[in-house]
Amino acid sequence: MSTTTTLNTDYPTSANHATALKWLSAISAFDNEANLALRAPDCRHTIIPASLGFSPNMSNDEWLGVVIYLASVLSRLDLKPIEALVADKQVTLWTKGTTEVKPELRDSEEGDWVSSGDAAFTLTFNDEGRINHIFEMLDSAQFHQASPFMARAAQNLSKQGKI
Repeated sequence: MSTTTTLNTDYPTSANHATALKWLSAISAFDNEANLALRAPDCRHTIIPASLGFSPNMSNDEWLGVVIYLASVLSRLDLKPIEALVADKQVTLWTKGTTEVKPELRDSEEGDWVSSGDAAFTLTFNDEGRINHIFEMLDSAQFHQASPFMARAAQNLSKQGKI
């Protein structure tokens, strides 16, 4: 029988919840090695809403490309767990996040180089306790607010010959 627990704290209540929190920390630290170690080799990652343009069911390698891009333009990606829903083989984390474009990639003092919003992640675990599916729901308003500034930062990085 499946049990579900709702939490308003980041203290783990199960091994899967602890893994989910480690995964969240690895993303915030841009620690790709730690992140991939928590994911099954066949893990799939879906980001919604689809209007944001991410490929559905990204493989680890495809998703790693997204994270490498983010790490190239962001100095900060803070994801703080607000609430967790923990079931037998699934953990959902509601997070508040802040992104900040690297100062050296900003081309003006004006604009939203720092943005904040919500995200929710539902992680499904296999029998070995590794993540085998991630369903990520982004705050589309925050995404659309931050995207132009991240794109400008990527262009500035390219001009510097670093991409």
